[in-house]
Amino acid sequence: MEAVLMANKKNADIKFYHLVQPYFFAHHHFHKRKIDVLRQNGFDAKILSVVPKSLYIKNYNRYSMLEKNGYVELIVVPVSAIASIYLFVFLFREFLKSNKLSIHVLRSNPWPIVFFKVFPFFNSKLHYFQEFEGDSYSEFIYSREYCEFPRPPEKASRLLNKVKSNFILKLDKVQALVADGLILMSDEHVKLWGLRLKRTIRAAVLPTLADPKLVWFDEEARTEIRSRYNLGDNLVLTYTGNVICHWQRREEMCRLIKKLSADVPNIRFMAIVRSDDLVLMEESIRRHGILDLTILLSVDHDQVYKYLSAADLALFLRHDHTMNTVVTSGKLGEYLSAGLPVLTTGSNAAVLNRFISSANAGCFIDDSLEVNALVLDYLHAINKDKGNLNKRHNICNATHAKFRDSENPFNSYAQFVKAISIG
Repeated sequence: MEAVLMANKKNADIKFYHLVQPYFFAHHHFHKRKIDVLRQNGFDAKILSVVPKSLYIKNYNRYSMLEKNGYVELIVVPVSAIASIYLFVFLFREFLKSNKLSIHVLRSNPWPIVFFKVFPFFNSKLHYFQEFEGDSYSEFIYSREYCEFPRPPEKASRLLNKVKSNFILKLDKVQALVADGLILMSDEHVKLWGLRLKRTIRAAVLPTLADPKLVWFDEEARTEIRSRYNLGDNLVLTYTGNVICHWQRREEMCRLIKKLSADVPNIRFMAIVRSDDLVLMEESIRRHGILDLTILLSVDHDQVYKYLSAADLALFLRHDHTMNTVVTSGKLGEYLSAGLPVLTTGSNAAVLNRFISSANAGCFIDDSLEVNALVLDYLHAINKDKGNLNKRHNICNATHAKFRDSENPFNSYAQFVKAISIG
């Protein structure tokens, strides 16, 4: 007991900041889980974000609520162009107070931290953790050379894209080499970075899995929502999330819904998107002639599980590409946590595919989205048996049992941070 108290005292001597992008609301619940587990392990931990003044004013109520809750510290800057300078000054002041810092960077400018790591005096007071939430090199190529068929290339073919993608990779390598530890999404992600750096890397695997305390199958909500939208005996397919990114395959998703509805006439499509994406999604829905089949919604994130409970089958239709196969999608995790079977291309980390197969929690479709007899047979089976809610509970329970342990990756993350921060 005394050893634990001493270890926690050492942790409390270190200020821990999780540096995230300015507009972090969509993933705040995931960031908060990291802070919670670090605090449980004795760290003085907060989320840190450098926010342009215009964005702060626009979202003042949301930012101020998080600040009052004590989870977030904000550095408000006049314009984003000088965010690095303000961050540099903030860190320098912390060092002048003789504070030891551990900083976990995610989707934010790391270069002020990298700068301090170069100098022995500051390096002795600073531990730097770099999280790669996905793979920016392959994401860049996928987005810049996007094509539906057969799929975007793994390597850039255009000269300018080759130059830019190689530059992105070099910058990521610098971050990976300077960091004291990496936070990655899957075993595949660890293997990828080991090959790139040609060495064994020090990394923690922290998949983006749903929190069982926040996402589950809610039978009462299913009944209420299906009644509200007159869904009756309809087979409800759903998608939730942003639709602005290429890898969500918005157009092909709508085309697939249209195709499936020809064979399964009672299909309805529940599209749950960000409020910013409502117009964009409606345009695609109209373009593919499925407006009459569609319920287009935007709901608060903490209510999404209720709408997933009301659906019968979720869509996860990503390409077979490195940017997808090294990640554990939070979206896919939420579907399964809500007891919702999935029609999926399986383009994600293998641990989720193995679970879907073992738990009988979905059907795999080729990333060309070709509708074959296997897919249609699965849809007809789901349609026939959608009233059997025991299956929904079974998928929900199996997901929670497998990943309740959803807390285990977070605890492992905290132990990883502790081992590096206090030695």
